[in-house]
Amino acid sequence: MTTASSSTPTVHLDPAVQSVGHMLRRRVAATPDRRAYSFPTEDGSWDVVTWAQLGIQAAEVGAGLVSLGVQPEDRVAIASTTRYEWVLTNYGIMDASAATVTVYPTTISDDVQFILDDSDTKVVFVEDAGQLAKITGLRDQLPKVEHVVLMTGRIPEGTDTSWVLTMLDLRHRGVLALRGNPALVDERVDATTMEHLATLIYTSGT
Repeated sequence: MTTASSSTPTVHLDPAVQSVGHMLRRRVAATPDRRAYSFPTEDGSWDVVTWAQLGIQAAEVGAGLVSLGVQPEDRVAIASTTRYEWVLTNYGIMDASAATVTVYPTTISDDVQFILDDSDTKVVFVEDAGQLAKITGLRDQLPKVEHVVLMTGRIPEGTDTSWVLTMLDLRHRGVLALRGNPALVDERVDATTMEHLATLIYTSGT
């Protein structure tokens, strides 16, 4: 029989860091001018975002979600490939103290409908017009989804804009919300604890 060594290191958790939102806020404060992400742009060049810039953008997304009525632990889905906007959206969801639901972009419509309905998703972020069409085609089967946010590109003509808005629209809503209450995101983050749900991931066998 083996026993644990008395020299086994103990990991002490910082009680001030209760969530991803807390971690992001601390990192922004520690290294605001350091590069956080580099990513390719549509013209083939590369863009760079510092931690300070990411903190501002994520706060705009988070405050925008709050302005849409998103409450702590409400489910917010992301249907997108790996890209900077995915990361930004996830941080924004954490800033709102909501929970991210991941939707793989190649998931068929029936499975998307199941995931969004089963998770009680309230807002869905979609990468492009193709993902938007998948969600709008399911609208009658998604009574719990209140808003869809298009992360890139323009909203196609004929789309019901009472239900669909762009990422820029959402961030603008966030800017206005933060002007009204500059502490809005900090209040959400401060109220988040380790017991709050952060992410739901549906596997292929679900």
